[in-house]
Amino acid sequence: MIKLSEQLEKLQAVKKENTFVAGKVFKDSLKVGGFAPEMVMIAAGSFRMGGEYSSEKPVHDVSVDRFAMGKYEVTFAEYDKFADTT
Repeated sequence: MIKLSEQLEKLQAVKKENTFVAGKVFKDSLKVGGFAPEMVMIAAGSFRMGGEYSSEKPVHDVSVDRFAMGKYEVTFAEYDKFADTT
């Protein structure tokens, strides 16, 4: 299974190559054979966070850099496989 640091290096390489395409789906190959789960590229953006309740204040701007996220949720079986190999 690909380590998180290797995954981040690959994402940084994608950024450097300017090949980032929001919505692009990709799969990395694993050193032990097979493929990692499908990932989706998410574009950078910003939004206002906060609300009317005191626990949600102050309302503030939040900016997020582009990133990749799993296309599907991780199953217990997938997590167990990850835990066993790492």
